[in-house]
Amino acid sequence: MIYRYMQSADLPEVATLLRNSFSPRMRPYMAYTQHGIGSFLAARLAHPQSFPQQFFGVATDESERVLGYAEFTMNSQTEAHLSYICVSEDARRLGVAKGLIAHFCESRTGMEYIALDVFADNSPAVNLYRTLGFTSTGEGTTWLSRRLPPASAELKVSHLTTACAAHGVYGFCEFHVDWNDREMKLGRIGVEILRCFSLGEFGDHNLLAAVRATFPDVTQALVIVASGDLDAEDTICPVIVESTRMKVRVGTVMDRVSGNA
Repeated sequence: MIYRYMQSADLPEVATLLRNSFSPRMRPYMAYTQHGIGSFLAARLAHPQSFPQQFFGVATDESERVLGYAEFTMNSQTEAHLSYICVSEDARRLGVAKGLIAHFCESRTGMEYIALDVFADNSPAVNLYRTLGFTSTGEGTTWLSRRLPPASAELKVSHLTTACAAHGVYGFCEFHVDWNDREMKLGRIGVEILRCFSLGEFGDHNLLAAVRATFPDVTQALVIVASGDLDAEDTICPVIVESTRMKVRVGTVMDRVSGNA
């Protein structure tokens, strides 16, 4: 197995791997499973000076076929966040995920911790991280959804054509609207999903009706919130999934990978 940083030639295989690595029920809600994720990653790979804290690793076989992908973000000089990791179905249980994490740890001087968020119902992933020494921090998120109400009057969207172009290329985008005398950020994922960034937006019936008028294909709202911020009223909405935050010292990971622990 070869572990290295991603190159432009890897992008088509990485995009396919990402799209196929999450369960069908989660794909509509995730930016990285949309049709244009390859183009999105290509832009980031081509302009590393604009994304200095992001690192993209791949695992390949001897023929350079991509078998695994991992994406890390340095939150500080000493702590990284593992944003995504996925392994081809035919290469699972071969230590690829461990190798991707170890490769990144070996390449970073001064890094002390790695954190990640894992879907709580993904038992294989949770067990893998535990074998590497990751433990729960007690934090997590809850993904909530709701149907949009019937359309009302259209919103005023800043730079609408730019947002529509980005959505057409990537399959997801962010956009800003003028609502109640303030600017508000929202997002689109795929055809039907509206991404809200707070419970206030998610619960604003009139705002969601205006979004439905502006983007008639959008039928469902999504919000991701810290689990501790939810109250009984919020949990009336369908819960898509819950995630758990886990964290480990880099030294622990390397000891586990090398068999010294």
